[in-house]
Order: sequence, then C-alpha cells, then structure tokens
Amino acid sequence: MQRRVAIARAAVAKPKLLLFDDPSGGLDPVTTSRIFELIRTIQKENDNTVVIASHDIDRLVKLCHIFHVVDHGKVIFSGTLNEARQSTDDRVKVFLDV
Repeated sequence: MQRRVAIARAAVAKPKLLLFDDPSGGLDPVTTSRIFELIRTIQKENDNTVVIASHDIDRLVKLCHIFHVVDHGKVIFSGTLNEARQSTDDRVKVFLDV
C-alpha cells in the first residue's frame, strides 16, 4: 500500500518524467501486477515519460516501448524490444533470457 501511495503522490503533480527504481522489489506477484498496472495507467493518463530500473524483465517487456540495457554503468543497448531480440551482443541476449 505504501508504494502505491508513493507512486500516486509522485504522479499528482503530473511531471513530464517519472523515475522508478525497482518498483516491484520485494513484493508478491499480485501486488507487483497492481504496481505495474498503476504505472501504466498513470503514464497513459498523463502522457509522461516513465523510466523504470528493474530486474522484472517479463513485466517490462509488456509495459515499455524503449529499452536501455546497462552493463557496468554503461548503456550498451538502446532500442525497441524487436531490435533487442535482433541484437548480436551477448549481453543484450542475456538481458532478454533472464
């Protein structure tokens, strides 16, 4: 509940950019689904950019339009899911196979 309140509080001002650092970390699957649904709803209603740092790849591929893969502090890939799937970089492939 606290996370949902924090997300709603951040979205009230309708910022152009929202940053989320592992919004589902430590949560059960049902609550995780609700958190990602809330983020999706906020993004659609406010038409803002949402940046999510997460290891929850399965949920990210359903939510995100553009992916950035970071390895040792450097962006090694930036593009769509289809572009990521076509990448020859093994580090990007590992990202998708997690």
